[in-house]
Amino acid sequence: MDSNGGGPASLTEMRVSRLDHVPGAPVARVVLEGAANRSTSMTIALPASDAAPLVSALRPAGGECSAACDLVLAPARRLEAAVLHAVIDDGPDGVSAQLALTHHADRFMLGCDVIDALTLAVRAQAPIYATHRVLDRAAVNGHGASSCGTAPPEPMPRRL
Repeated sequence: MDSNGGGPASLTEMRVSRLDHVPGAPVARVVLEGAANRSTSMTIALPASDAAPLVSALRPAGGECSAACDLVLAPARRLEAAVLHAVIDDGPDGVSAQLALTHHADRFMLGCDVIDALTLAVRAQAPIYATHRVLDRAAVNGHGASSCGTAPPEPMPRRL
């Protein structure tokens, strides 16, 4: 278990600290910080238009989910599946995400867009984990202001 949040040893539990966006700006930034150690943080830059579902999920009463979220949540409910957690990772193509889902005793990972993984985890009140690889990248790229992504980011393909 990881001392930074109780998750698997190679993962650090994170929480969405804030979402920064200036109206009219093309880029929004999601700030994640360590659940147990707030000095661990990372920022993910994304197209502002992709931030709306997360903004909605962060509201106290919740809100509408994106079409991609609905594509996962509706069948998951019918199949009695649940979101266990989201994992944010760094790979050859940049920052990526996976959702861990469970159905009875079966567990499986579903690759998805980072913002959709964060939104689904927030809506399901499931933990969000970051790999040490993505946290290391954030620390190197941020020069003290930990960041992932680019500014402005290229439009991210929506995938499940």
